[in-house]
Amino acid sequence: MRKSAVAALAAALMLAGCISTSAIPLGQPNQYPAVRPEDVQVFLREADVKVEFDKVAIIEAEGNYTVASNGRMINAMKKKAAKQGANAIILDEFKDPSTAEKIADAVLGVGGEKTGKILAIRLKS
Repeated sequence: MRKSAVAALAAALMLAGCISTSAIPLGQPNQYPAVRPEDVQVFLREADVKVEFDKVAIIEAEGNYTVASNGRMINAMKKKAAKQGANAIILDEFKDPSTAEKIADAVLGVGGEKTGKILAIRLKS
């Protein structure tokens, strides 16, 4: 009985640590072949991109703020961008939950979502 409770708790913690991503395509679907996530470059702003590029998708991510660091969110969004054929991303917006949402998460187990958004692009080299 105790083992099943521990297993259920471990599963709940793993699910709580997940970061979910979604993509809104900006061009034709499957316009570019997928790339490896580790090959996706990261730019802080559009002005940092010194070559021409195509806009591929807007990628959004969310996860519980207690485990969704900016780094983990960026890695999750790089994976999603790579599947869309983007070889670079431009960081846009990251939002932490409000204090009230953090309290609701701690007390009730709801809320507390951190969100992020990036622009996935395909560099023309």
